[in-house]
Amino acid sequence: MKAIISRIWEWIGANERTLLVVFSVAAGLYALFEYRTNANSARAIETGKFVQLYTSAPMLSARLDLDIIMRSPEIRSSNVNTYSDILKSKDGDEKLIRSVFTHLGFFDELSICVENNVCAQELSCQYFFNDAQTFIENVRPIINDISEREQVSVDVLLRRFAHDHCSTRFRNYCSTVRSSDCTVFRVSDITLGLSDAA
Repeated sequence: MKAIISRIWEWIGANERTLLVVFSVAAGLYALFEYRTNANSARAIETGKFVQLYTSAPMLSARLDLDIIMRSPEIRSSNVNTYSDILKSKDGDEKLIRSVFTHLGFFDELSICVENNVCAQELSCQYFFNDAQTFIENVRPIINDISEREQVSVDVLLRRFAHDHCSTRFRNYCSTVRSSDCTVFRVSDITLGLSDAA
């Protein structure tokens, strides 16, 4: 037994530098793994804060106000030719405008959080893409009117979140829904299912 232990110590002595490099690389890889795991965890926590914010009283109030307007008999009886004019006629409705700006503020903050790699991109898209794109589609006439009045596009960050940060989901959305937002894609891209890098 002493001979085996003696040989092991000799081998360690002869390979000391190699072992040092191997253990240093292993320690570095472990540290990198821990760093990335903690960074991903921190981004998930930040995204979770947006989930909480989305269910907070001010956001719930804005969402409910918008839902009540969207379910009004006048809106529900509209069609593709009359929807825009009917919604624009509600431009003076304080609850509608407050709801639109509350939503825009929320999605602006979320987009900035994702863009700066503070929030988890895929998790944010998983939670919020459908609501963001639905909001864009439903209030497009109001957003366009506000943008014209202010002479600045008020939905830049909202669109950046839904269309750029969530590009895979947006591409899938465009493959199933007719939307003026989807004109950026060629038909062949959608039907062939090309990746975002294409």
